[in-house]
Amino acid sequence: ENKKFFTFGSLNNYHKISDEVVQAWAKILRNCDNSKLLLKSSSMKVNQESIIKKFKKYDLEDKLIILSSKNYPHKKDHLKVYNDIDLALDTFPYNGVTTTFEALWMGVPVLVLKGFNFNSKCGFSIIKNSSYTDLISNDLDEYTEKAIYFYHNREKFLQLKKELFNNILSTPLFDTKNFSKNFGNMLLDLLKKHDLKTE
Repeated sequence: ENKKFFTFGSLNNYHKISDEVVQAWAKILRNCDNSKLLLKSSSMKVNQESIIKKFKKYDLEDKLIILSSKNYPHKKDHLKVYNDIDLALDTFPYNGVTTTFEALWMGVPVLVLKGFNFNSKCGFSIIKNSSYTDLISNDLDEYTEKAIYFYHNREKFLQLKKELFNNILSTPLFDTKNFSKNFGNMLLDLLKKHDLKTE
């Protein structure tokens, strides 16, 4: 890949991009000279100026690539955006869910931060089941350090990305047949446990 820039990206709802998230992303961008951050909100109702203002605080607005959701009305157009992202950065403590699955399905690694409750552990759960545990960070320092590491160790990162693209559909995340079977059995077990009729 001979692209001019290494592109970090997030297609999560802008409401999930807290000041703490911006601070972490700013640290990553400052330590990765030839990088950009591509943002596109999963919601049509967004205030782009508020996001730009958050990055202006760190003098990093020039590193932003902001796409308007209105220009991507169809799902296929939205998914093509992932082709322009090298490494997706998950938001915290409110993680992406659909966007994380989309990124992985499109062969884009997603760096996640392990949280402390259901909302903040979604990313961790998804990536754990993808078997690519190198993308899981246990704390904020590890999160930023891993992003910077992947930027500076491009060969290793590209190998991870290649493996992800080739293997992700065979992981439990996309095994819908077994998921349906296991979920159905779980429901039947619950019905039997509470002595309810299944017919």
